[in-house]
Amino acid sequence: MQDDERLLSLATNQQTLFLLVEVKTDLCNINGPWSNADQGNMQRVVRRLGFAEDDQIEGIAASMYRELRWEDQNTVLQYVAVGKRKNDGRGRQFARLAQVTWDEIAQFFYERFQQFPEKLPSDGRLIHEQWPDFGRAYGKRFRRMKSSRESEEFVLDYIESERVLRTS
Repeated sequence: MQDDERLLSLATNQQTLFLLVEVKTDLCNINGPWSNADQGNMQRVVRRLGFAEDDQIEGIAASMYRELRWEDQNTVLQYVAVGKRKNDGRGRQFARLAQVTWDEIAQFFYERFQQFPEKLPSDGRLIHEQWPDFGRAYGKRFRRMKSSRESEEFVLDYIESERVLRTS
């Protein structure tokens, strides 16, 4: 099963990819704690992820604050902003920031559901029946969708209705 090309392009097959994802209902953005080096949040996250030696943490954090990306031969740490609209200002400020829109996510869902069977091979259940909230709702609706545009509308309606906040 092929993953999203944009995510695959963030790292080589030899690198482990860690994503820090900021999710917004509307404009893709970065919360203050992730852009304010004085707070030291990036250092805490890098430490908790466990891939770096103590003497590497400050350098990795500095790169993340500067570029929202760090990599070496074995590892990539990438910041991703998700929202309804891409943020041109943040894109200019951080050229390596990956931004993903809800429409792009909906398109990925739609294509994935079209390409792969809905039923589990083991017992014939519909695959989305095993998922919580959004996945189950999307799976039920997908069977009636006639286009990827309907997928985009469903995802945006779900996000904007704040169901995503109540179910997390």
